[in-house]
Amino acid sequence: MVADGKMKITDFTHGASYSVLIVGYERMRGIAEELGQGAGVDLVIVDEGHRLKKETNKAAQAIKGLSTLKKIILSGTPLQNDLTEFFVMVDFLNPDLFKSASSFKKNFETPILRSRQPNASERERELGEARQAELSEMTQQFILRRTAEVQAHFLPQKTEFVVFCKPTTAQAQIYEEILESPAFMGARNGYKAAQAQALGLINILRKVCNSPQLLLPSSKKSAAKRVGEDAEDAVEGISEERLKAPLLATSTKMRVLDGLLKAIAEDPHNTKEKVVIVSNFTATLDLLQKHLAQLSLPLLRLDGDTPTNRRQDIVNEFNKTSARKNFALLLSAKAGGVGLNLVGASRLILFDVDWNPATDLQAMARVHRPGQEKPTFIYRLLMAGGMDEKIYQRQLTKKGLADSIVDNKKNGAVFSADELRDLFTLDTTSDCKTHDLLGCNCGGRAADPVVDEPTEAPVEDPSPAPAPAPASDASASDSDDDLPLNPCDSRRRRQPRPTLIPASQYDWQAEAAREAASAAERRRLHAAGNMASLLEYEHIDTAALREPLDVFGG
Repeated sequence: MVADGKMKITDFTHGASYSVLIVGYERMRGIAEELGQGAGVDLVIVDEGHRLKKETNKAAQAIKGLSTLKKIILSGTPLQNDLTEFFVMVDFLNPDLFKSASSFKKNFETPILRSRQPNASERERELGEARQAELSEMTQQFILRRTAEVQAHFLPQKTEFVVFCKPTTAQAQIYEEILESPAFMGARNGYKAAQAQALGLINILRKVCNSPQLLLPSSKKSAAKRVGEDAEDAVEGISEERLKAPLLATSTKMRVLDGLLKAIAEDPHNTKEKVVIVSNFTATLDLLQKHLAQLSLPLLRLDGDTPTNRRQDIVNEFNKTSARKNFALLLSAKAGGVGLNLVGASRLILFDVDWNPATDLQAMARVHRPGQEKPTFIYRLLMAGGMDEKIYQRQLTKKGLADSIVDNKKNGAVFSADELRDLFTLDTTSDCKTHDLLGCNCGGRAADPVVDEPTEAPVEDPSPAPAPAPASDASASDSDDDLPLNPCDSRRRRQPRPTLIPASQYDWQAEAAREAASAAERRRLHAAGNMASLLEYEHIDTAALREPLDVFGG
């Protein structure tokens, strides 16, 4: 029986015809009292169980109020933001396991999260690791974990690219001028009034990372309305003339996107490939839609304004029609990031990042899922040195355990003055700060796949060899064979730079074998103390980021 408003709940609670009731979270709030009557409920299965995370959520309270001893939670992202979410789900299944929320926070959440901070002491790290191991041991008795790797063997290969895009001159100037506005300076200096507006100020910078055109008068109002009058100065100080400059002159990510779309659409081998483009902002989707129209690329769009009863029709049309009819789908990360099956596309472009890594992962999973027949390519676009890259770094360092920013959107105090000083900067001192976090000594000349048994002589590198990284106690050895190779170590055989590969020409079996070989090296690198969450990526020559970008006169 489906609780859709047409059926009487008493048919389930008192009748013998229905033994299973399927009900949504929203509907659950209205029928909780009725479900408590009659014979009761023997088993509760909660899909997307992480939605129980807010203990004050009425639907969650209704589900918890069901008097049943048999409970099952299904969740693909049990740890989206912080350990409090995990506690709520565990407490639903095994009440009083941790006594109380405050006890869990004191004994587990606080020491574990503290140990992950860059400035954590050795004692704090040891305590956090010990509490994490204890928590894992306590909960593994009733948790069955199955990752996407289970079905990965039955899907075509997935390749993910993280593309750091150096801002154009015009974009960097606008970004820095905004940072010098009173609202941003006040936040950096620790003024509480300015700190309370922190998330709104952050969103202004995220929009500049996408395109300064998002600060034009129609967008300025929406950008500033949530952050108060002081923040209006941050956007009002930029002249409309500068913001109206050609899109490709002021947005580095739009340049990269433009090149990707043209390469995919114009390559005769790629005529059957389609693209999903994802953004967190409706205004950004508007810009993308306008640009694709200028390129004469047919598209569909699904966002928060799309009627619920139309969404599946749009998905079906996109999946079933040819690229000539619907080349791209513009997708809102929030509206379409969960549950949709978009296997009609083999390429997905994540135009901006979210604080919550689970949001990005859910969006990227729309194309790489059962039913996909082609190798899948995913591109994550980040403006180097800006808010994009800083959010991405926080995603990585949290390793799927993001801080409490998302759950406390209305509380600006979640940001310390030191955090805001770091966030409200534009890093122009490095080609790619995230690359620097690898602890890599390549000098920006790139990492290439390891070749255990070269079939040809290594290509000579005319540049001086980088100085070897000092060996840690764990990796010190008299034998070169025992030394963990840096991702950019000069002993690797250098390969041609990657290019856009048509799916029809992609050898996914060879790529899978290469990835298996490099996984072993990543484990060795991790043992040497490199930033583990970054080691899943190979990287290309960062010299490309030093090349002049203002060919459009920006």
